[in-house]
Amino acid sequence: MLIVKSYDEAIREIPEFYKELPLQTETVTIEAALGRVLAEDACAGEDIPHFCRSTVDGWAVKAADTFGASDAFPAILKIGGEVEMGKKPAVCVEKEKACYVPTGGWVPEGADAVVMIEFCEVLKDELLVYKPVSPGASMVFRGDDAKENQVIVPKGTLLGAKEIGTLSALGFAEVKVLCRPVVGIISTGNEIVDSATPFDPEKAQMRDVNRYLVSSLITQWGGVPRFIAIVKDDEAQIRAAAEKALAECDVVIMSGGSSAGIKDNSMKVIESLPGAEFLTHGLAIKPGKPTILARAGRKAVIGLPGHPVSAYFILQAIVYQIFYSLLGIKAPEKAYFVAKTAEKIPSNNGRDDFVAGKIENGVFRPVPVKSGLITLLSASNGYIRIGKDSEGINKDEEVLVYQY
Repeated sequence: MLIVKSYDEAIREIPEFYKELPLQTETVTIEAALGRVLAEDACAGEDIPHFCRSTVDGWAVKAADTFGASDAFPAILKIGGEVEMGKKPAVCVEKEKACYVPTGGWVPEGADAVVMIEFCEVLKDELLVYKPVSPGASMVFRGDDAKENQVIVPKGTLLGAKEIGTLSALGFAEVKVLCRPVVGIISTGNEIVDSATPFDPEKAQMRDVNRYLVSSLITQWGGVPRFIAIVKDDEAQIRAAAEKALAECDVVIMSGGSSAGIKDNSMKVIESLPGAEFLTHGLAIKPGKPTILARAGRKAVIGLPGHPVSAYFILQAIVYQIFYSLLGIKAPEKAYFVAKTAEKIPSNNGRDDFVAGKIENGVFRPVPVKSGLITLLSASNGYIRIGKDSEGINKDEEVLVYQY
């Protein structure tokens, strides 16, 4: 008998049930750090920038010397030198003097503002300033970006392009990150064969789809998939594969045999694992109801439905959240688009429906997906979620479409 939890219940309980794994750490170059989780705080080694920098091509001045300047009555300053790009200036800006500084150049001592060249005119050794500036104008001051020893990228950050760019600005060539979780994959079923198996019209066989669905998504999320085996619907074989996966991996995902049928042995095997505890055996979700969410000690053990489309939606909607919970961080928000539905989409009250479809020109059109037909899923490029309290979506109603 299935003990079913709602989608919202499962999502709410996942962070508490699936605690952060005690993963090892490793040091990688920042070029290799994309998608990794930072294992220690990254701090600034010095003030950034370590000098006052101009944000424009212009003239470094004392702002007070420009007060009252206008087109009719410009401020007249003596030209006192020029700053070379990439070098510390040898000059100092004194009262009623100006020094040329390029964009990104070091603003000389004594200056507290930069006037854009567009508002100035050079006459021999004098500078006419036609627009007043206030202190700090067109300047970045020392330490404006970061102060020495300030935590800039905290431990536990999922490193994206902007974080890696920041690390490079801090002078990091390499960083310490969590090791990638290893995910053991087991496919079960008397009918399941390897994807390379030649077609045999005399046998009721199905090529293993779920292995590759799981493997691809785990890789995409930053984990390391490890295929364990295809095993028959035999409790002893499934247990042997599960024990092997549990010994070698941080997470175990088995597909097939998760429902309540006579030959569905996943539940029996998971119950027998040391330290087994269950979050749920069943979710009020379509597709994907016969899902097992469990753990053996600190390690996650997940039983996916055998049908590929059901498995795919559970991976996207549930396992995605579990994976990042095991890393000790909140799962990144999935990108979505707001679209209008091309037609009415019915739903059964009391469960969450995940509906695959295609979004084109701001319109979402559902694709008639059956849980065993993976080719229909490939014709879609996103999905919507219809909540358990809804009886469906009307035509032209706005929906959030999550893209694959």
